Amino acid sequence: MAGSGDVEVVACVNAFLADTTSFLNRFAADCEARLVDVSLRMSRTESLLAVLEAKLHSVPGLTEPLVAAQELSPATTTGAAKSTTISGTDRCNPVTPSTGTSNASADELGLVLPAKYATLLRMGMPKEHLRLKMLGDGVEQAEVQRLLGDVSKSSENSNV
Repeated sequence: MAGSGDVEVVACVNAFLADTTSFLNRFAADCEARLVDVSLRMSRTESLLAVLEAKLHSVPGLTEPLVAAQELSPATTTGAAKSTTISGTDRCNPVTPSTGTSNASADELGLVLPAKYATLLRMGMPKEHLRLKMLGDGVEQAEVQRLLGDVSKSSENSNV
């Protein structure tokens, strides 16, 4: 026969195992619920992104690179701007920004961006989100930093 001490030890071990199993089951259920929630949010975001990209691709002329900064023509009236295009090899070189143009979000960059990123900026996409999009598309971190500058300072001002 087992002594009373052995029975108490077995009862304590049994209670410990039951409590641990219960805790782990609750933890697993909570983690699974959170993963399902994140998965649902990701699928919603992906579908929204697909819709936005379809809208973006429906705009004609987005296959050519776009100059973010536009130069004012001295012979034209104020408010009219002359746009310039460049070759695909020069599209990442900075261009001096002009003063007095109405497109502040694109002109404050003073850079040449690929057309889809410049369009996203014109549509009001925050620079931080654009930075994440560019990184997601495979643009190198150094190139994104060079094109967009310090995003943390400008994203704080754009949310005001």
